[in-house]
Parts: sequence; structure tokens; C-alpha cells
Amino acid sequence: MVDNLTQGVLFASDLLLIPVDYDRRSLNHGITLYNKTVPKIQEFRLKQSPVHVGPWNLGLVYSNCPADVGVNIDKFIDQYFQDFNFTGKVCKVRLRTYTQTKVAEFRKVPAVCWRASPITKLFDSLVDEIFLKHNFVDH
Repeated sequence: MVDNLTQGVLFASDLLLIPVDYDRRSLNHGITLYNKTVPKIQEFRLKQSPVHVGPWNLGLVYSNCPADVGVNIDKFIDQYFQDFNFTGKVCKVRLRTYTQTKVAEFRKVPAVCWRASPITKLFDSLVDEIFLKHNFVDH
């Protein structure tokens, strides 16, 4: 069940990237948003205006990933996706938790304030994956 605040944000959004942690509850919530909630909002917005049907779902991105994620966890997650018939997009970039991430949280600044930090490089890679790489054509 999506609360009213989340619904309001989704109705106002044009693009949506759903962060999910490596746990069942987070995956379940992300899959529900992707498969059920977002299509309902798109359907409602289509009735209001056929010009723009959003939010466009950019997929799921793993966040707060432990550094030592192994093959076993990936197998459980793959099985979980199969159990829910999830065929949506999952980003290849996995956002890990680093010291800079927690320092940024305490300082109330974006985690990408440290240009050379590993988390900044991951966010750069995520932007490339979602917005840039698929737009280039190799000749």
C-alpha cells in the first residue's frame, strides 16, 4: 500500500528510479511500485491528458549495498523476481555504502560532494547507464 504523500510525489513526477535495498521487504515494495502503482498512475494521467503519460519508470537500482554481496544473495534475488514475475529493468550499477555516504548524511549534503570518492563514481556510472550510454550508436 502506497501512502498519500508517495502517491502525490509519483503523480507530480515525470521520471522514476526506484531504489531498493538487498532485502525482501525493500524488493517487494520496489516490485509493487514498478508493476502495480506506477501503471495505475500512468493510466490515471493518460485520462487527464494524452500528451504526457508519466512517470516514466527508469527501473530499480540497488542502494545501500554491502561491499561483500555474493553469488548466493544474487540467486535469492533472482528467484524472488521470478516468484513475482518481475520482468522490469534493474540497473547494473549498484550503489554501495561508503564512509562518505554516511558523512554526507550527517552533514546534510549530497553524497557526491567528494568528487574523487567511490560513491561519486558510482553515481556517475548510474547516470551514464540510465541517460547517456543507450543514446550512443557505434558505427
